[in-house]
Amino acid sequence: MTEQIATMRGVGYGRWGMHQPGLYFETWLANDSATLQLLFGKDARNVMAQGGVGVADVAKLEGRACRVEVDGYVVRFKGFASPS
Repeated sequence: MTEQIATMRGVGYGRWGMHQPGLYFETWLANDSATLQLLFGKDARNVMAQGGVGVADVAKLEGRACRVEVDGYVVRFKGFASPS
């Protein structure tokens, strides 16, 4: 497992398929690969709170740097990247 920096793209909030409403976005790595991230309930609320946004303005997270854990083909969102 390695931790990498990714970019959040396609950020939105709403229903994804048959799931409850939640936060969804793609995490794009430096090699131009991307993984869809779906966060619901407490996880979604925590990310929005850390990002300083609410349901109505999650698009402000577009382009934001984040940390992800990469384990083979599995990519997990870990949080926002610290400012340099």
